[in-house]
Amino acid sequence: MFASFFSRCSPARSFGVGIFLVFALATFQSAWCAQSFETADIDSPVDAGAPFVLKISQNQKVRPNAREVNGMSPSDAPIWQLLQKNSAEVPGFLIGSWRMMESGALAAADFQPVSPPSLGAALGLATVRKPDTAGWFLSVGRRVHLRTTNPQVDNETFSYESLAKMGWAVGVPADALPSARILWDSGRDSSLDLEEFLARAAGEAAPTGAWLVAGIVDFEVVNGQALKRSPADGTAMTSTYDPSDPDRFFFSPVQETGLRTLMVALVVEGNPTGEVPRCLVRDFFPPFKARTEAGHLLRAHYAELSQPLPPIDPSLPVQAMWEVQNWEDMPRVVTVREALGGSRVRAAHVAVYAIGSLPAFSLYEIPELVDLKEIDPTLQSEQRWATGNTFVTEPIYEKPRLLLRKEVAERIARINAGLKGQGLQLKIYDAYRPLSVTQRLFEMIPDHRYLAAPNVGSRHNRAAAVDVTLTDGQGRDLDMPSDYLVFDRSAHRDSPSMTPVQRRNVAILTEAMAAEGFGTINEEWWHYDAPGWVSYPVLDIPLWPEENSGVHRPRMTDGDLLKLPSLALPPRNETRSRLRDRLERDRQPEVQEPDPTPRPRRQLRDRFFGEPVDGDAEKPAFEPQSRVSAVAGLAVSGVVEFPVVQREDAPPVWLEESLDFLPRGVSVRLWQSRLYLFLLCLAGFFAFMFWKSR
Repeated sequence: MFASFFSRCSPARSFGVGIFLVFALATFQSAWCAQSFETADIDSPVDAGAPFVLKISQNQKVRPNAREVNGMSPSDAPIWQLLQKNSAEVPGFLIGSWRMMESGALAAADFQPVSPPSLGAALGLATVRKPDTAGWFLSVGRRVHLRTTNPQVDNETFSYESLAKMGWAVGVPADALPSARILWDSGRDSSLDLEEFLARAAGEAAPTGAWLVAGIVDFEVVNGQALKRSPADGTAMTSTYDPSDPDRFFFSPVQETGLRTLMVALVVEGNPTGEVPRCLVRDFFPPFKARTEAGHLLRAHYAELSQPLPPIDPSLPVQAMWEVQNWEDMPRVVTVREALGGSRVRAAHVAVYAIGSLPAFSLYEIPELVDLKEIDPTLQSEQRWATGNTFVTEPIYEKPRLLLRKEVAERIARINAGLKGQGLQLKIYDAYRPLSVTQRLFEMIPDHRYLAAPNVGSRHNRAAAVDVTLTDGQGRDLDMPSDYLVFDRSAHRDSPSMTPVQRRNVAILTEAMAAEGFGTINEEWWHYDAPGWVSYPVLDIPLWPEENSGVHRPRMTDGDLLKLPSLALPPRNETRSRLRDRLERDRQPEVQEPDPTPRPRRQLRDRFFGEPVDGDAEKPAFEPQSRVSAVAGLAVSGVVEFPVVQREDAPPVWLEESLDFLPRGVSVRLWQSRLYLFLLCLAGFFAFMFWKSR
């Protein structure tokens, strides 16, 4: 049809029609690319002349109905279904106090370690690294989700099931029985205000005066605010979030719509009569916290996700979302914020825990670790991680020390005694490894084949694994398939290059270790796991704790807290930073590392392991140098019309993110000039060919 049309036209007319078609297509394409949304107001004062600070985030893809996508089918009428109800009252726990955070008295000694799988639900302030990077967190079973306050690594987020440290928190244990389980769907009607939803959910549970609500929540609109600075840095806390203030503690509030989240909220009666709600009102909430219309005090944290949650199954508990076959299907957290007033809930599946008591926190017990050389002085050792003789070419331990749980160390001593009867001895390469060391190693070499991801933790982190080999009576190493820490096929137990002598030596070692219940893995002939290792929690005790503990500061008593001055918090004045300044900062190609220790370069990693693999549950631990902010990334491939702003508390996204992931509250127009030029040349070519064919 087009060929016959152009054949009857003059060359000039053919060229003109081609140009018209190109620009028509270009106009349609630019209109499709342009995404215009209106930013709704939130409770805090906003400068009408300044653009609202929002982010371009990969999970903000426009979708017609989030519940249809994620397994909740909307109905015409609202549904409030009570799936479970009983009179159960559960013991909770309370760590720290708001007054300690507010005054700057919160210190490293006040942070309580916890194994995340031991939590049923919790919220507050926590860290997975150092206390000066602590941020808001929540847990809905199995994992702790938090956003750090370390700007040197883009305030990165974590979903940890290995180990976390809580400085200010309230929660319930994993074996706690919910007093109620609720399914809410607004249907075609209007959504519920968050305060109304939480008050109604608490009313379904036992009347203890304090309730923890945890589960999956679909927000129609949510106003949130992230923590920018850790209150554990010794500085008195303020409520300012003015971007021009370098000492501010909060990011500017943001508003988002159509968001599916994990949420945990604490609801306490405003005029408490019981001991538990009185304690929570005194220690968990700030004194200036306003009551809701129902007279409650509440605080809610929500985790924004970059990967959809599994479909809701009302027949299963809320925590059943974590029972996935593939760890890659785990929900991935983008950020964690406090939910502010004006948020509205469209649908939810939550469990309500009625807190009846607050016993001392006892969900984590620090075990007794012993030095292997003290248990058996005849053991030989060569702890290479304390030297530069490894693939990272620098010491990981300050100096050698072999620590294990006492019961595991005693098993090793018995194995060594049995081998001496055969004229052989054990030689220990490595034993307990602190989680902080695993974090550092994984930042250097993020390879899941040979290094455990820190968000899950390794067997060495549990002080329940050893790397060993055999020596003869004179201390000479027996011939093994490969050298220690050689990560290739030659180190595998099924290596085809293994000689008969090497196979026999591996068999002797394996049989001796198995006599005490130790298991092994195929990829490392030297690695052995103690029986029951999976039940041991992850540890982060220094190898030389007596040298790293510093000055011990006694915990503050309730009397000490009452003596602290009451801080006058300044009013919140919202201001906005200029986009050009932000773009200039975001264009910096290098990511500054918080640890001054020199790190191996990318060439070292590629030399040993090739390209990095994205196996971490949140994002790759090694951040490529091409990682830039969303706005800067879009500007690489097109022209961005002002105003375009990235929400200041948003982590940068990958350059190759799809351009259809655009946020609410942003006006963006992307002119794909290169595409237009290509189509223009193509149209001119066809017009010329038609003219030549006449």
